[in-house]
Amino acid sequence: MQKLRDSIAVYDSLLRGLRDKLSETDRQTVNLGLASIQLSASNSTRAKGTTMIPSLTEQGMVKISQKSSSQRYLGEASDIRFFHDIELAYCHSPEPGRQQGRPEARIDSYEQERAPTQDPGDKSHVLLPDRASADRLVHIYFSTIHIAYPFISEPDFRQTYESFWQSDSLEGFRGPWLSLLLTVFAIGSCYERFAEPGAAHSTQAQTSDQHQRYFDHAVTIARNYASKHTVDHVSTLLAQCFYLLATCQTDRCWTTLGMGVRIAQSIGLHVEEGHRASCEDALAPREMCRRVWYSIFVLDRLLALQLGRPPAISEEGFYVNLPSKGSDVDLSNQNGQPSVNEKYWIGDYFLAMINFSTIIGRVFDKLYGPKKAADVALILSVIGRLDSEMLQWRSQLPRHLRFDLSHTFEKSMTFKRQRNMLAIKFYNLQALIHRSLLSPARLLESGPSSRPILHSEYGLISLSKRKCILAAQHTARLLHNIEDKKSLVYGFPWWQMISCLICASSILLVAGICVDLNLEGDVFSDIDWEAVDEDAEVCLTVFQALSSNSNAAKIARDMMQRLKKTRMISRVPMQHPTEQVITPGLAPSPQPEELWNRQVLSQHDFRFYLDAFFGTERPG
Repeated sequence: MQKLRDSIAVYDSLLRGLRDKLSETDRQTVNLGLASIQLSASNSTRAKGTTMIPSLTEQGMVKISQKSSSQRYLGEASDIRFFHDIELAYCHSPEPGRQQGRPEARIDSYEQERAPTQDPGDKSHVLLPDRASADRLVHIYFSTIHIAYPFISEPDFRQTYESFWQSDSLEGFRGPWLSLLLTVFAIGSCYERFAEPGAAHSTQAQTSDQHQRYFDHAVTIARNYASKHTVDHVSTLLAQCFYLLATCQTDRCWTTLGMGVRIAQSIGLHVEEGHRASCEDALAPREMCRRVWYSIFVLDRLLALQLGRPPAISEEGFYVNLPSKGSDVDLSNQNGQPSVNEKYWIGDYFLAMINFSTIIGRVFDKLYGPKKAADVALILSVIGRLDSEMLQWRSQLPRHLRFDLSHTFEKSMTFKRQRNMLAIKFYNLQALIHRSLLSPARLLESGPSSRPILHSEYGLISLSKRKCILAAQHTARLLHNIEDKKSLVYGFPWWQMISCLICASSILLVAGICVDLNLEGDVFSDIDWEAVDEDAEVCLTVFQALSSNSNAAKIARDMMQRLKKTRMISRVPMQHPTEQVITPGLAPSPQPEELWNRQVLSQHDFRFYLDAFFGTERPG
């Protein structure tokens, strides 16, 4: 063992001697390679017999095993769950091997698994980008994710970043900051990759998965310091979450964020400074602690809704003052009066998203959670209240963030992107609120109760379905004037776009089946159904354009094409053998299982379903 250590010391000395003769970029690449396989000085002096955390090359790229369908739970709020509920309701027959019993257990999903193991020689080191490329990747991060989630102090980061390039050693940069830097590189590279005009050519094969290499290296370095719970460590985990979301690894993001929540709570970020242990007061500036905590809170709500799972943070479980509206520059200057330089003014957006996230929590609890409302009257009451909260929230946005108002001659790209983010989130949540009554399965779940649906309630159900369809159309229309993929990837919240577009396109594709114009014509008289179909095609066109560089978008495109085919088949009127003449006042009362065993629910069948469901209370 001693001979091995002596040999390592000799090679280490040799590397350091050669490193001094290299260019700046190559020298930092060597430093990075050393940092990934060496622990800090405090860890290197550990006692004999202790186990060192293996480096990336020792661990290898262990592919995450394919989860069996029963291991991945997707709740009702999930876009994938809704897709499968609708597909099961309207398709003629299940595809071979398709499970029918549990919608949450089906495996058709755009979820991406970890990349297969590559040759260790290809991953033994990570080439740092040259300085110009690195600057570009850092700019991408701070002009996209940072303007929505300001959990990193940009002035502090850039100051350390400059020192990093000027330094001859990484001794002062090991740990969370180096992991964060590589994660920022990974996110920037990922964005560039998705924004490319076409599929990668053979000459791009070497760099096409560079973002994955950056990220794997970042995770390895972070693991070596996982036992040191700090605000910087939590920030690094948050950054990793956005890479995982951007690459549609939502389950892995779920667990990474969960780790971030627990570490944040363990160091007292969920309370104000006065309630923390005295030794924790110097963890980070008070404002950054608040920004980190509320970034976790907002992302927790977003991810919970996307997967249909309960959020990890309850509003009763923390007490933290809201972050300041001040910009990063204002906070670092600390001169008292904040500037109004719109380039850096992001506090209004962040505060708006914190308030919005509290609404998300209520939507999940009241409409999609384990203890959701079950009675139709209660559901309608909850929907009305939540819809009013949404409209009030929008009306209270600062003028420069009002996505429903005009902004002629405004030049701020930051404000434009923030409005796009808010608009996507607003219409997606509005669609989710009203989608709870769009699905016939939900009506059947609530229908056979102790009393029939009243005439007034049936009208409210139709109005709710109408609002759901309009919200989905608004989502699609945000993309009407997109010039290219770059505008989409950089101008919108890419980390949740596929989920939002699947939600919108699923609604638009089945809207014509879920509405019976013979019964609900008055409510939907102003709906242009050709425009609804065109808006659905917009979503499919976007998926098609993104599919050249995104496997998740390709899968989403195929799923929506399949749903489109199902919709076309289901529009063909069919006489169901169980159909019977309904005598007014003598409506049958079939059990949900009997009624839903039919595999085709055309408009003709849907009218029969409404007859059976609403009885004499149905509008004639």
